[in-house]
Amino acid sequence: MKKKLMVLTLAMVLGLAFAGPQCAVSADLLWANTTIDRVLQTAAAAQVRLTDVDGVFTSKLFNISNDRQNAMLAILLTAMSLDKQVRVAFYDGNPATIILVGTIQQ
Repeated sequence: MKKKLMVLTLAMVLGLAFAGPQCAVSADLLWANTTIDRVLQTAAAAQVRLTDVDGVFTSKLFNISNDRQNAMLAILLTAMSLDKQVRVAFYDGNPATIILVGTIQQ
């Protein structure tokens, strides 16, 4: 169990370290603690379906920002395999776009 947690933490740290320049924060930036329902890959983009733990949204579709796609996919897939929650920063829309993701200590 400690090894899995260590791998998850390492993936998150590396993902954030190589995520590139930080995006400007605006009033439209939203945060949510979520569970991962499904990770999808389409021809246009990587996408993920998330459910807010506070019940604000259920199985909402999100695009994953292209400039950080590999790092965020690594975090999302690792958290999903370990049944962990993630905290996401996103811009709402149809679909919404995730710009930052990290794990939550449970």
